[in-house]
Amino acid sequence: MKDSRYFTPGELAKLFGISKQLLLYYDKNDIFSPEFVDENGYRFYVLSQYFTLQIIISLRKLNVSLKEIKAYLKSKDINLLKEIYRNKQQEYKKQIEELLYLEKTMQQKIAFLNDIQNLPLNQILLELQEEEHLYFSEDISFQTPIKHRMNILAKHMLPVFSHPSFQEYLMGFHYDSNEFFYEDLITQYNVFISANSKLHYNNPIKKKAYICAFTAMLIME
Repeated sequence: MKDSRYFTPGELAKLFGISKQLLLYYDKNDIFSPEFVDENGYRFYVLSQYFTLQIIISLRKLNVSLKEIKAYLKSKDINLLKEIYRNKQQEYKKQIEELLYLEKTMQQKIAFLNDIQNLPLNQILLELQEEEHLYFSEDISFQTPIKHRMNILAKHMLPVFSHPSFQEYLMGFHYDSNEFFYEDLITQYNVFISANSKLHYNNPIKKKAYICAFTAMLIME
């Protein structure tokens, strides 16, 4: 059909720089269908559908779900569209907060690296820190095979690495103070990680005194 009032899928897709396959996908999912299909199976769109497709593409650029778009196109309720925009606004606010957190964390990491860059090697530095909450692993015996010990460490660290975004944390090893100064007496230790409200551990434990060894931390009871 040659009629200037209608667009073929190829013509309409070209106007938006999208593929004909995308139009077919929208049609199959009952989101955006041609105005009519002729006896030969050719699809045709009318001028008003240009503006409908414009709405769809604009919302998809905002990562609005097809389900939400379909609901709006069906109702054409302006309040529903406002709700969609409000939800995206809240999502962007959370993303901004997360980015600000990450930017602050990077500043802290750079400052920390600057502080330790000139530390003397092969020394243990004593440093008193304020009390904070720490998450402790189960007891790890030095008699346990190294592979099993690594499994315990990895299990304890899993909430950090499973979190969808980067999480700042302090990780180290805890020894009994009486055993620490007598090497032959050390029998076991724990892995610890600093408490973080975005992570999920059970029963955080408070500790106060630290021994710092470069970037790792050793907790003394």
